[in-house]
Order: sequence, then C-alpha cells, then structure tokens
Amino acid sequence: MTADPQWVPTESDVRDAVVTDFARFVARRHSVRVDDYRALWRWSVADPAAFWRDVWDYFEIRSATDPGPALADDAMPGAVWFPGATLNYVDHVFRNARPGTPAILYAGEGATDISVGWDELRSAVAGLAATLREHGVGVGDRVVGYLPNIPEAVVAFLATASLGAVWAACGQDYSAPAALDRLGQLEPKALITADGYRFGGKEHDRLAAAAELRGGLPSLALTVVVPHLDPDAVADGTLTWAEATGRDAALESVAVPFDHPLWVVFSSGTTGLPKGIVHGHGGVLLEHVKSLALQLDVGRDDTLFWYTSPSWMMWNFQTAGLLVGATIVCYDGSPSFPTPDALWALVSRLGVTVAGTSPGYVLACDKAGVVPVREHDLSALRAVGLTGSTLPAASSLWLSENVGRRVPVVSITGGTDVVSAFVGGARSVPVWPGELSARAWVSPSTRSTSRGSRCEGRSVNWS
Repeated sequence: MTADPQWVPTESDVRDAVVTDFARFVARRHSVRVDDYRALWRWSVADPAAFWRDVWDYFEIRSATDPGPALADDAMPGAVWFPGATLNYVDHVFRNARPGTPAILYAGEGATDISVGWDELRSAVAGLAATLREHGVGVGDRVVGYLPNIPEAVVAFLATASLGAVWAACGQDYSAPAALDRLGQLEPKALITADGYRFGGKEHDRLAAAAELRGGLPSLALTVVVPHLDPDAVADGTLTWAEATGRDAALESVAVPFDHPLWVVFSSGTTGLPKGIVHGHGGVLLEHVKSLALQLDVGRDDTLFWYTSPSWMMWNFQTAGLLVGATIVCYDGSPSFPTPDALWALVSRLGVTVAGTSPGYVLACDKAGVVPVREHDLSALRAVGLTGSTLPAASSLWLSENVGRRVPVVSITGGTDVVSAFVGGARSVPVWPGELSARAWVSPSTRSTSRGSRCEGRSVNWS
C-alpha cells in the first residue's frame, strides 16, 4: 500500500468546504482552536452537547417550541436530546424549495428522463397527504411502500412524514413473502405500490406480487398504485397515483417530538425474521444534514446520485439530499445495462456532482476495460462515494485513473442501525488508496478503529 495520498485537497478545496465554515463558526462561538479536521473532531467528542447544539444552530434547525438543552440526559442507553423540540423533517425539506429548479431527476432503463420541480414535488406531497388523512392515516400510523427507486417513492415518504405517520419500504425485487416478512410487522394503514420495475433490459410486472402483499396486510385502509410501466395499470379496490395526488391541497405538516418515529428500516433477515430499526425525526434530521454537508460537502448547487433502492438505507440517505437543497436522482435499472458504463453515462447526462456506487461495480468496470473519463463528460463530477463492502486500494486507484485525478474517492462505512456512516471522508482531508479518510462525528462511546493520523487528515489552518 502506498504511503502517499492519491488525492490531496487544494487550498481552495479547504477554504470553500462547508466543514471549514462550520469550524470557523465553532471557533468564534466557543473561543477554541480547531485549526484542522483532527482538532474539530477531538473537540466535538469531548463536548457532544456543544457540538450538536452547534449543528442545530449552524443549519438553522427549526422547532415550533423551545428545544431545551441539546443533551438533557447522557445516560446510555436512553440519552435524551432536545427534549422540548417539536418539528417535522418535511418542513426542513421544503424550506429549500427553489422555483424553476429540479428537486428530483428521474432516469430509468428505456425511459425518458424526467425533472420534478420543487413546486411539483410540494403539490404531489400535499395531495397524497390529504388523501392519506382522509383514509384515517394520522400521527403514529404506518404507511408502507413496495416500490422501485422512482420519484413517487420520495413523494410517498414525504407525505407520510408530514402527517407524523411512519414510513417503511422495500424494493420490488423482493418477493411478496419477503416484503411481507418486513412490512407485515408494522400493521400498516396504507400501501403505496407500483405495477413493476425495470432491470437488465426487462420490465418486471409486479401487480400480482403487490396483490399478494396487499392480501397479507389486513390492517390496510388504502392502497395506491403507481402506473410505472403501464400508464393504464389499475387494480380493483385501489386508487391510482393520479387520483391520490391530483387534488388541490395545502401542505400542512404536523410538529412532532424530537424522537417521534420517522421511518422503520430493516435488518437483512439472515438470522431470522428481519428486525425493524426505528429512527426519529430530529435525530435523522441532525445526522443527515451533518453527514451530507460536513462530510460529503453536498449543498444547494449539487446533484446527488447514489445507486440504491428503497430496500437499502442509502435510499434514505440520498433522499436527505433534499435537506441541504441538493437535487437528487432516482434511477430504476441496472448500473451495467445496456453497457458496463451505464452508470457513468447517467452521471454525465444528468450533470451529477456527487455520485455513489459500490466497490463491486467499480471492480466490474475495471474488468470490462471501461474508461469513463474518456467516453463521458464528467466535468461536473467532484466526488465519488463508495459503500456496501470494502474498497480495495487497486479499485480506489482505478477511480483516480479512469474517472479523474481531481475527484476524491470518499469511502464510507456505517449501517442500517444508524442510517449513516461512522467513518468516511471530508473535503478538507486527503484520500489514501484502500483507506477510510476521516472519523465522522459520533458520541464518545463509539470509537473508530481506523489507522492513526492518516484518518484525521493533514493540518490545515481554517482561520
């Protein structure tokens, strides 16, 4: 393994990074020296209450009530954060609305690219929320999705969250019994499904599977069908997507306590029935603005695309790009169809600035002799994220050679239990091939085992 980094931030990279501006904010507020990433990290874990209060204030998190102290009780398990806060994740999405700009870009195999504007997104969310409310969905009820990675999945999640109801989903590559093993535990009141999905050059009709799933959920009061493959797709006893979202309604979000459930994500199910993991509005909101802005340096000028599906927590993570004003990309299909470089073609076509994929896909591109930077215009791309498995040093170097030496490779690791990353990168620290660049901000009870000083970056003056 080489002792030299494969990418080193320039002075402008460091100066303009969100994490640098946040460090200045911390230094001014607390009269502390946090001259580099390592110093900021050490300060944060020494005083987590101050750190998370600073995240709250820096990103201007809004509460309908006095949030109280950042950390009211540090007992573990059972720590109490912002005990007085009442808020809603959805409010923090739509405060970023920029008329005339896309909130979501959609691309799919054999499908026409679609742009969903902020106003269009708000209208669809408001319409679906009104329909859910009319069918008895309220605070604490569960709404589930059996959907591919399409804009309608994002709409359904946001509509659910706006009501204080709880979202859970899985992709349609899951069989009906596998989906029922997960979603059936929640006794949902509403199901949002699609007629099918695309993958590998084929259209996969899932109306029969959706009907089977619906039959196993006796608690349902409403089923909505998205005509994704066939515009005329219908099912008896259900509403069409147009019927569910087309009404003229105002978006009225419900303020809920900081730890009120936002969604349920599930373990893999390799040791019995999949286990549901619940995350709250406030915790996810703070964790994701921190991870996206401070770790990945994603903001309002970015287009974020991570190859994922609603079955994986990275779908939740990518959707949170809306929290920092980014445009997010939904993609339904294979990253390797019709050619091995299909993902890079999409990155080029949509002007993606931050792209995420898996080490397995990178290795497949290497074996196929793909040279993305030669075949596609990747000039907009400024970071590549990797997760899902270990990134070998050779694959990290392949990305530099074949995607661009000026593009940092941000390898991250975390999990469904935190719906985020424990270790990853930052715009202000170098990248070494085969290594994780920086410890993320976590509580003092969670320590990284990454390699010494390399994991903490070089010393950079942030003053």
